[in-house]
Amino acid sequence: MIQGDRISAVGPRGTVPIPPGAAILNARGWTILPGFVNAHAHDTHILSYLLDWGREGVTAVRNLVSTETEFNTSRSLVSQTSDPRIPRVRFTGPCLDIRGGRPRGNGIFLASVEDARRQTNFLLDLGVDLIKVYLEDGSMFGETWQVMPLEMLAAIVETAHARRARVSAHVQELWTLELALDGGVDDIAHSVLDREIPDDVIARMIRTGTYLVPTLEIYDGWWPRPLVERAQANLRRLNEAGAPIALGTDFEPGLQTGMPATEMRLMREAGMTPMQVIVAATKRGAHVCGFDSELGTIEPGKIADALVVAGDPLVDLGVLKTRKILVLHNGRVAFSRLTSASVLR
Repeated sequence: MIQGDRISAVGPRGTVPIPPGAAILNARGWTILPGFVNAHAHDTHILSYLLDWGREGVTAVRNLVSTETEFNTSRSLVSQTSDPRIPRVRFTGPCLDIRGGRPRGNGIFLASVEDARRQTNFLLDLGVDLIKVYLEDGSMFGETWQVMPLEMLAAIVETAHARRARVSAHVQELWTLELALDGGVDDIAHSVLDREIPDDVIARMIRTGTYLVPTLEIYDGWWPRPLVERAQANLRRLNEAGAPIALGTDFEPGLQTGMPATEMRLMREAGMTPMQVIVAATKRGAHVCGFDSELGTIEPGKIADALVVAGDPLVDLGVLKTRKILVLHNGRVAFSRLTSASVLR
Protein backbone atom coordinates (compact mmCIF):
# COMPACT_ATOMS: atom_id res chain seq x y z
CA MET A 1 0.00 0.00 0.00
CA ILE A 2 1.24 3.49 -0.89
CA GLN A 3 0.30 6.64 0.99
CA GLY A 4 1.84 9.87 -0.26
CA ASP A 5 5.40 9.21 -1.37
CA ARG A 6 5.96 6.21 0.91
CA ILE A 7 5.15 2.53 1.05
CA SER A 8 2.99 2.21 4.14
CA ALA A 9 2.28 -1.53 4.20
CA VAL A 10 3.16 -4.74 2.36
CA GLY A 11 1.44 -8.11 2.66
CA PRO A 12 -0.97 -10.68 1.22
CA ARG A 13 -4.53 -9.70 0.34
CA GLY A 14 -6.65 -9.52 3.46
CA THR A 15 -3.74 -8.78 5.81
CA VAL A 16 -3.33 -5.09 4.96
CA PRO A 17 -6.12 -2.71 6.00
CA ILE A 18 -7.15 -0.63 2.99
CA PRO A 19 -8.45 2.90 3.70
CA PRO A 20 -11.91 3.79 2.36
CA GLY A 21 -11.77 5.28 -1.11
CA ALA A 22 -8.29 3.96 -1.90
CA ALA A 23 -7.59 3.03 -5.53
CA ILE A 24 -6.80 -0.68 -5.85
CA LEU A 25 -4.69 -1.95 -8.74
CA ASN A 26 -5.50 -5.43 -10.03
CA ALA A 27 -1.96 -6.72 -10.72
CA ARG A 28 -2.82 -10.40 -11.10
CA GLY A 29 -0.28 -11.97 -13.49
CA TRP A 30 2.01 -8.96 -13.19
CA THR A 31 5.17 -8.38 -11.16
CA ILE A 32 5.85 -5.45 -8.84
CA LEU A 33 9.51 -4.52 -8.35
CA PRO A 34 11.46 -1.68 -6.72
CA GLY A 35 12.59 1.15 -8.96
CA PHE A 36 15.82 0.25 -10.78
CA VAL A 37 19.21 1.89 -10.25
CA ASN A 38 21.95 2.53 -12.81
CA ALA A 39 25.01 2.83 -10.56
CA HIS A 40 27.38 4.07 -13.26
CA ALA A 41 26.32 6.69 -15.77
CA HIS A 42 27.32 10.05 -17.21
CA ASP A 43 25.65 12.95 -19.02
CA THR A 44 22.89 13.45 -16.46
CA HIS A 45 22.87 17.12 -17.47
CA ILE A 46 21.01 16.10 -20.64
CA LEU A 47 17.25 16.08 -20.06
CA SER A 48 16.35 13.49 -22.70
CA TYR A 49 18.53 10.86 -21.03
CA LEU A 50 16.98 11.52 -17.63
CA LEU A 51 13.49 11.20 -19.12
CA ASP A 52 14.37 7.92 -20.81
CA TRP A 53 15.59 6.43 -17.52
CA GLY A 54 12.64 7.66 -15.50
CA ARG A 55 9.94 6.54 -17.95
CA GLU A 56 11.41 3.04 -18.13
CA GLY A 57 11.64 2.46 -14.39
CA VAL A 58 15.21 3.52 -13.61
CA THR A 59 14.33 5.87 -10.78
CA ALA A 60 17.88 6.45 -9.49
CA VAL A 61 21.17 7.06 -11.31
CA ARG A 62 24.75 7.57 -10.13
CA ASN A 63 26.82 9.95 -12.25
CA LEU A 64 30.43 8.82 -11.88
CA VAL A 65 32.26 11.79 -13.39
CA SER A 66 31.33 15.05 -15.00
CA THR A 67 32.93 18.42 -15.45
CA GLU A 68 32.12 21.00 -12.79
CA THR A 69 29.86 22.80 -15.28
CA GLU A 70 27.98 19.59 -16.13
CA PHE A 71 27.68 18.78 -12.43
CA ASN A 72 26.14 22.17 -11.65
CA THR A 73 23.77 21.94 -14.62
CA SER A 74 22.65 18.42 -13.74
CA ARG A 75 22.20 19.17 -10.04
CA SER A 76 20.05 22.21 -10.84
CA LEU A 77 17.99 20.25 -13.36
CA VAL A 78 17.28 17.43 -10.91
CA SER A 79 16.73 19.53 -7.78
CA GLN A 80 14.43 22.08 -9.37
CA THR A 81 12.00 19.73 -11.10
CA SER A 82 8.78 18.20 -9.85
CA ASP A 83 8.52 15.94 -12.91
CA PRO A 84 8.20 12.32 -11.67
CA ARG A 85 9.93 11.13 -14.85
CA ILE A 86 13.23 12.65 -13.67
CA PRO A 87 15.19 10.13 -11.57
CA ARG A 88 17.11 11.07 -8.45
CA VAL A 89 20.85 11.36 -9.09
CA ARG A 90 24.02 10.90 -7.04
CA PHE A 91 26.95 12.97 -8.27
CA THR A 92 30.75 12.82 -8.15
CA GLY A 93 31.67 15.83 -10.25
CA PRO A 94 35.30 15.79 -11.49
CA CYS A 95 37.42 12.76 -10.69
CA LEU A 96 40.66 12.79 -8.69
CA ASP A 97 43.90 11.72 -10.39
CA ILE A 98 47.57 12.69 -10.60
CA ARG A 99 49.51 14.38 -13.40
CA GLY A 100 50.51 11.80 -15.95
CA GLY A 101 47.37 9.81 -15.12
CA ARG A 102 44.47 8.94 -17.36
CA PRO A 103 44.27 11.64 -20.07
CA ARG A 104 40.80 13.08 -19.62
CA GLY A 105 39.57 16.63 -19.42
CA ASN A 106 37.28 16.23 -16.40
CA GLY A 107 39.79 15.47 -13.65
CA ILE A 108 41.45 17.32 -10.80
CA PHE A 109 45.15 16.48 -10.71
CA LEU A 110 46.65 16.09 -7.25
CA ALA A 111 50.16 17.15 -6.28
CA SER A 112 50.56 15.71 -2.77
CA VAL A 113 48.82 13.90 0.07
CA GLU A 114 47.75 17.22 1.55
CA ASP A 115 46.46 18.33 -1.83
CA ALA A 116 44.46 15.08 -1.97
CA ARG A 117 42.77 15.95 1.31
CA ARG A 118 42.19 19.55 0.24
CA GLN A 119 40.64 18.65 -3.15
CA THR A 120 38.45 15.95 -1.61
CA ASN A 121 37.07 18.53 0.79
CA PHE A 122 36.70 21.02 -2.06
CA LEU A 123 34.48 18.60 -4.00
CA LEU A 124 32.40 17.70 -0.95
CA ASP A 125 31.99 21.40 -0.15
CA LEU A 126 30.89 21.88 -3.76
CA GLY A 127 28.04 19.47 -3.06
CA VAL A 128 29.08 16.18 -4.64
CA ASP A 129 27.68 13.04 -3.01
CA LEU A 130 30.72 10.83 -3.43
CA ILE A 131 34.29 10.85 -4.72
CA LYS A 132 35.69 9.02 -7.74
CA VAL A 133 39.38 8.25 -8.23
CA TYR A 134 41.17 6.99 -11.33
CA LEU A 135 43.46 4.00 -10.77
CA GLU A 136 44.42 2.89 -14.26
CA ASP A 137 47.91 2.40 -15.68
CA GLY A 138 47.13 2.60 -19.40
CA SER A 139 48.33 -0.91 -20.16
CA MET A 140 44.97 -1.91 -21.63
CA PHE A 141 45.54 0.79 -24.28
CA GLY A 142 49.21 0.01 -24.88
CA GLU A 143 50.22 3.15 -22.99
CA THR A 144 51.82 4.01 -19.65
CA TRP A 145 49.93 6.27 -17.24
CA GLN A 146 50.88 7.26 -13.75
CA VAL A 147 48.76 5.94 -10.87
CA MET A 148 48.39 7.75 -7.56
CA PRO A 149 50.36 6.22 -4.66
CA LEU A 150 48.63 4.39 -1.84
CA GLU A 151 49.29 7.22 0.63
CA MET A 152 47.37 9.65 -1.56
CA LEU A 153 44.48 7.25 -2.14
CA ALA A 154 44.24 6.46 1.58
CA ALA A 155 44.10 10.18 2.36
CA ILE A 156 41.20 10.63 -0.08
CA VAL A 157 39.28 7.72 1.41
CA GLU A 158 39.92 8.81 5.00
CA THR A 159 38.81 12.38 4.24
CA ALA A 160 35.68 11.27 2.39
CA HIS A 161 34.69 8.69 5.00
CA ALA A 162 35.10 11.26 7.77
CA ARG A 163 32.35 13.19 5.99
CA ARG A 164 30.23 10.09 5.35
CA ALA A 165 30.94 10.08 1.62
CA ARG A 166 31.76 6.97 -0.37
CA VAL A 167 34.70 6.53 -2.75
CA SER A 168 34.48 4.72 -6.10
CA ALA A 169 37.63 3.64 -7.96
CA HIS A 170 38.02 3.31 -11.73
CA VAL A 171 39.95 0.04 -12.14
CA GLN A 172 40.76 -2.27 -15.07
CA GLU A 173 43.95 -4.07 -13.97
CA LEU A 174 44.45 -6.58 -11.18
CA TRP A 175 47.20 -4.64 -9.43
CA THR A 176 45.11 -1.46 -9.37
CA LEU A 177 42.20 -3.47 -7.93
CA GLU A 178 44.53 -4.54 -5.12
CA LEU A 179 45.64 -0.92 -4.69
CA ALA A 180 41.98 0.13 -4.42
CA LEU A 181 41.41 -2.49 -1.73
CA ASP A 182 44.55 -1.38 0.13
CA GLY A 183 43.20 2.17 0.08
CA GLY A 184 39.78 1.16 1.42
CA VAL A 185 37.53 2.29 -1.43
CA ASP A 186 33.85 1.36 -1.31
CA ASP A 187 33.29 0.07 -4.82
CA ILE A 188 35.09 -0.80 -8.02
CA ALA A 189 33.90 0.80 -11.25
CA HIS A 190 34.53 -1.43 -14.31
CA SER A 191 36.09 -4.87 -14.57
CA VAL A 192 39.56 -6.39 -14.29
CA LEU A 193 40.58 -7.17 -17.88
CA ASP A 194 44.24 -8.17 -17.76
CA ARG A 195 43.97 -11.45 -15.84
CA GLU A 196 41.84 -13.70 -13.68
CA ILE A 197 41.10 -12.30 -10.22
CA PRO A 198 42.72 -14.69 -7.70
CA ASP A 199 40.69 -16.39 -4.99
CA ASP A 200 42.41 -14.44 -2.20
CA VAL A 201 41.50 -11.10 -3.80
CA ILE A 202 37.90 -12.21 -4.25
CA ALA A 203 37.81 -13.30 -0.60
CA ARG A 204 39.16 -9.90 0.38
CA MET A 205 36.44 -8.08 -1.56
CA ILE A 206 33.83 -10.18 0.21
CA ARG A 207 35.40 -9.60 3.62
CA THR A 208 35.57 -5.82 3.15
CA GLY A 209 32.16 -5.56 1.42
CA THR A 210 33.75 -3.88 -1.60
CA TYR A 211 31.23 -3.81 -4.43
CA LEU A 212 31.90 -4.43 -8.11
CA VAL A 213 29.98 -2.43 -10.73
CA PRO A 214 31.17 -4.35 -13.82
CA THR A 215 29.87 -2.13 -16.69
CA LEU A 216 29.94 -4.95 -19.23
CA GLU A 217 28.03 -2.94 -21.81
CA ILE A 218 30.87 -0.46 -22.28
CA TYR A 219 33.08 -3.36 -23.42
CA ASP A 220 30.59 -5.30 -25.53
CA GLY A 221 30.98 -4.37 -29.20
CA TRP A 222 33.60 -1.74 -28.38
CA TRP A 223 36.50 -3.83 -27.10
CA PRO A 224 38.14 -7.04 -28.44
CA ARG A 225 35.98 -10.06 -27.68
CA PRO A 226 38.61 -11.78 -25.46
CA LEU A 227 38.53 -8.80 -23.08
CA VAL A 228 34.73 -8.88 -22.91
CA GLU A 229 34.95 -12.58 -22.08
CA ARG A 230 37.58 -11.88 -19.41
CA ALA A 231 35.30 -9.30 -17.79
CA GLN A 232 32.44 -11.80 -17.81
CA ALA A 233 34.64 -14.60 -16.47
CA ASN A 234 35.78 -12.43 -13.55
CA LEU A 235 32.19 -11.42 -12.87
CA ARG A 236 31.22 -15.11 -12.86
CA ARG A 237 33.93 -15.93 -10.29
CA LEU A 238 33.00 -13.01 -8.06
CA ASN A 239 29.29 -13.80 -8.24
CA GLU A 240 29.75 -17.50 -7.54
CA ALA A 241 31.87 -16.63 -4.50
CA GLY A 242 29.19 -14.26 -3.16
CA ALA A 243 30.88 -10.90 -3.77
CA PRO A 244 28.49 -7.90 -3.78
CA ILE A 245 27.64 -6.73 -7.31
CA ALA A 246 25.63 -3.73 -8.47
CA LEU A 247 24.45 -2.93 -11.96
CA GLY A 248 25.90 0.00 -13.88
CA THR A 249 26.41 0.58 -17.60
CA ASP A 250 28.91 3.48 -17.76
CA PHE A 251 26.20 5.15 -19.83
CA GLU A 252 27.34 7.66 -22.41
CA PRO A 253 25.99 8.48 -25.88
CA GLY A 254 26.01 5.34 -28.00
CA LEU A 255 25.02 3.02 -25.17
CA GLN A 256 21.51 1.93 -24.25
CA THR A 257 19.54 4.50 -22.31
CA GLY A 258 16.48 3.73 -20.20
CA MET A 259 16.11 0.19 -18.80
CA PRO A 260 19.61 -1.42 -19.01
CA ALA A 261 18.53 -4.55 -20.88
CA THR A 262 21.90 -5.01 -22.59
CA GLU A 263 23.79 -4.95 -19.30
CA MET A 264 21.32 -7.40 -17.79
CA ARG A 265 21.75 -9.76 -20.75
CA LEU A 266 25.54 -9.65 -20.40
CA MET A 267 25.29 -10.30 -16.66
CA ARG A 268 23.08 -13.32 -17.37
CA GLU A 269 25.65 -14.57 -19.88
CA ALA A 270 28.22 -14.30 -17.07
CA GLY A 271 26.20 -16.76 -15.01
CA MET A 272 24.08 -14.49 -12.82
CA THR A 273 20.52 -15.70 -12.27
CA PRO A 274 17.60 -13.38 -13.14
CA MET A 275 17.06 -12.77 -9.42
CA GLN A 276 20.72 -11.90 -8.90
CA VAL A 277 20.57 -9.45 -11.80
CA ILE A 278 17.43 -7.81 -10.40
CA VAL A 279 18.96 -7.53 -6.92
CA ALA A 280 22.10 -6.00 -8.46
CA ALA A 281 19.87 -3.42 -10.18
CA THR A 282 17.72 -2.64 -7.15
CA LYS A 283 18.80 -3.45 -3.58
CA ARG A 284 22.55 -3.51 -4.26
CA GLY A 285 22.42 -0.60 -6.67
CA ALA A 286 20.67 1.45 -4.01
CA HIS A 287 23.38 0.51 -1.49
CA VAL A 288 26.24 1.57 -3.78
CA CYS A 289 24.51 4.90 -4.34
CA GLY A 290 23.86 5.45 -0.63
CA PHE A 291 20.10 5.16 -1.11
CA ASP A 292 19.64 1.86 0.72
CA SER A 293 17.75 3.31 3.67
CA GLU A 294 15.15 4.77 1.27
CA LEU A 295 15.14 2.68 -1.92
CA GLY A 296 15.96 -0.69 -3.40
CA THR A 297 13.28 -2.91 -1.85
CA ILE A 298 9.50 -2.94 -1.50
CA GLU A 299 9.00 -2.55 2.25
CA PRO A 300 7.13 -0.26 4.64
CA GLY A 301 8.72 3.12 5.21
CA LYS A 302 10.67 3.25 1.97
CA ILE A 303 10.06 5.72 -0.84
CA ALA A 304 7.42 4.53 -3.29
CA ASP A 305 9.61 3.99 -6.34
CA ALA A 306 8.20 0.96 -8.14
CA LEU A 307 7.99 -0.75 -11.51
CA VAL A 308 5.09 -2.97 -12.57
CA VAL A 309 5.54 -5.30 -15.55
CA ALA A 310 3.31 -7.86 -17.24
CA GLY A 311 4.79 -11.31 -16.84
CA ASP A 312 7.57 -12.74 -14.70
CA PRO A 313 11.10 -11.31 -15.07
CA LEU A 314 12.48 -14.37 -13.28
CA VAL A 315 11.42 -16.29 -16.38
CA ASP A 316 12.24 -13.58 -18.93
CA LEU A 317 14.17 -10.44 -17.98
CA GLY A 318 13.08 -8.96 -21.29
CA VAL A 319 9.67 -8.07 -19.86
CA LEU A 320 11.39 -5.32 -17.84
CA LYS A 321 12.10 -3.52 -21.10
CA THR A 322 9.16 -4.50 -23.27
CA ARG A 323 6.13 -5.02 -21.00
CA LYS A 324 6.06 -2.09 -18.58
CA ILE A 325 2.66 -1.34 -17.14
CA LEU A 326 3.40 1.31 -14.52
CA VAL A 327 6.35 3.28 -13.14
CA LEU A 328 6.06 5.17 -9.85
CA HIS A 329 8.60 7.69 -8.60
CA ASN A 330 8.02 9.20 -5.16
CA GLY A 331 4.55 7.65 -5.30
CA ARG A 332 3.70 9.58 -8.47
CA VAL A 333 3.09 8.19 -11.94
CA ALA A 334 6.10 8.49 -14.26
CA PHE A 335 4.68 6.11 -16.88
CA SER A 336 1.40 4.23 -17.22
CA ARG A 337 -0.32 1.80 -19.55
CA LEU A 338 -3.09 1.14 -17.05
CA THR A 339 -6.66 0.81 -18.25
CA SER A 340 -9.81 1.44 -16.25
CA ALA A 341 -10.26 -2.33 -15.89
CA SER A 342 -7.01 -2.52 -13.93
CA VAL A 343 -8.28 -0.25 -11.18
CA LEU A 344 -10.91 -1.93 -9.01
CA ARG A 345 -12.01 1.23 -7.33
